[in-house]
Amino acid sequence: MSITQILRRLLHRWRLRPRRSPRLPAPPNGTQSLPHVCVAYNPLGVYCVPLDCITRPAARCVMAGAVYETETIEQIRAASGAGDVVHAGTFFGDFLPAIATALAPSARVWAFEPNPNSARCARVTCELNGLDNVALAEAALSRTAGDVSFVVEDLEGAPLGGASHVGESKGALSVETQAIDEVIPQDRHVTVIHLDVEGHEVEALEGALETIARCRPLLLVETCPEADWLAENLAPLGYAITGQVCKNTILTSARAE
Repeated sequence: MSITQILRRLLHRWRLRPRRSPRLPAPPNGTQSLPHVCVAYNPLGVYCVPLDCITRPAARCVMAGAVYETETIEQIRAASGAGDVVHAGTFFGDFLPAIATALAPSARVWAFEPNPNSARCARVTCELNGLDNVALAEAALSRTAGDVSFVVEDLEGAPLGGASHVGESKGALSVETQAIDEVIPQDRHVTVIHLDVEGHEVEALEGALETIARCRPLLLVETCPEADWLAENLAPLGYAITGQVCKNTILTSARAE
């Protein structure tokens, strides 16, 4: 029996609430493993949360039955229109049910999460919520396809969860990188790009400049690029900083469709 099947049975059997979510046994030898996980609810969906990351803000919030970064989610939903959403830094999928269920029938979420454990949990979150319009890649966004060193634990060996980041450190993983321009077909219209990639925003944006020029999406970035970079790369496309929501800088184009 797969982890997803186990979770679904538990959901229907106990109607789990966040504070009563169970610790699952390790899968049998020879099967693809997940970290120990629990199931949590909030008003927007059901989530597979890795137990080794429950001290992280997003996990702690969802485990308490609340919604993490409500204002950011509302901004994405309001701007999505009939187009696709790029969502990088997916973690265990705490944004996915809210975004995916608000999209037009033909639209899609392009989600990116390079941390293997987080990506597996995000896939289960998609299954639990029946999200068939999410394309989830276990990869980091960057300028081009390749690979990069990715830190998933702090110096004491504690999992970083959503704070995992590109960098060099003992025990760092080699993870795949992808570029938005190379992944998203040109016949797809992107209305929002949300980047929560722990300081790797410039590289992710540089891999998306063709898509940005073509679609003029709303940009939400946790770490805003320097003014010189914005002036050289986004200002010619009509972009300017137009606000702040939670930890994210909002950039919009005066030439947006």
